[in-house]
Amino acid sequence: MYVYGDQNADIHESLEQLHRQSKRLPILATFLDSALKSIKTALGCLSPIEKETLVFRDFLDLSDQQRGKSVKNTAPYTVLVCVAQLGWSLVYDMGCIALDVMVKANKACSSINGQSRRRHISQPVAVGLCTGILPAIAITFAKDEPEFLRLAPEFVLLSLRLGLAAARRAGSIEHSESSWATAVSGVSLPCIEDILKSFHDLHVSVVSCS
Repeated sequence: MYVYGDQNADIHESLEQLHRQSKRLPILATFLDSALKSIKTALGCLSPIEKETLVFRDFLDLSDQQRGKSVKNTAPYTVLVCVAQLGWSLVYDMGCIALDVMVKANKACSSINGQSRRRHISQPVAVGLCTGILPAIAITFAKDEPEFLRLAPEFVLLSLRLGLAAARRAGSIEHSESSWATAVSGVSLPCIEDILKSFHDLHVSVVSCS
């Protein structure tokens, strides 16, 4: 099962590791290069202001730029998350295939829920949260590595468009550089529900009375 989260994840170290992996995995390097070309081509259609946050050599350079910011830029960070998730999906999938070949070579292909491991690998279950839905869709529809290499750059490009649309929408509602996304840990679900209910009741009452 593949589980993809949203932009709240810190993906800088993950991208650095992915970059190192690409030096020994040609197929990963091909994906990163194709995705980079897709993004670079799309930059020509952006406004000068939007281009300001997207001046970079490669994804590692873009990651380094975002690492130094106290507030994440929505569009570039959405792209970086998508690239990291798709890239590691490819690395993981290749590892599973290699393991499957070894198992078959030893004539010990085990069964998972009545299906061969190869069948299990070729039909992954993907779950995506928020922007994580993009890589989840890509990995679900890609039947093999060539199709993955064709689809993945398109989804990276889609992540750019989604990030830009979110940034524009947020700017039309509130002129602020602060993030709308917040990661909360160590809090029980009932406690979160109570806090959200109190916030909702307070602000809905204020709006209703104004």
